[in-house]
Amino acid sequence: MKIGPKISSAMKKVGSACGKCLVKGVGIGALGIVAWDANVYGKLRADQYAKTKDADYMTKAVTNTLFESDPSIVTAKIKEERLKLSMGENFRHFFNRGIGYIGGFVSQTINNVIPFALGMATLLTKGKWAKGFAIATGLYGVAVILKDGFGLGHSNDLNKPF
Repeated sequence: MKIGPKISSAMKKVGSACGKCLVKGVGIGALGIVAWDANVYGKLRADQYAKTKDADYMTKAVTNTLFESDPSIVTAKIKEERLKLSMGENFRHFFNRGIGYIGGFVSQTINNVIPFALGMATLLTKGKWAKGFAIATGLYGVAVILKDGFGLGHSNDLNKPF
């Protein structure tokens, strides 16, 4: 049974559209994985950065209350009240979390520059270039899974001599 020319051309168009969607989906997937990884690392870095800055500030604030240039009850009370206010406020912590998140997000995105660039190239190009970048993205993903996921081609760092 022979398929008519109209149905045949419609099937080619559908196949072409599915191929384009698949190629663009690979690019979106790569960018999504990079963004997800960067987001998680950004949140971890935000906590670490904010807590470190809070600890540094509180060390300075407590040290300031312990030492005085001249003994004065008024100065001591002012320093104690300032310390109590400093311990209760979280404004500094909020900004330090933001700074830590941005730093972690950018750092992890830079660490994943190859899949980021391949994903962007897949999305921004058309035709054979897009297919080539999609294939390269897939091959890179398989290589990462084999190396980091299964440990193939990765030396055992625990048994290395110092």
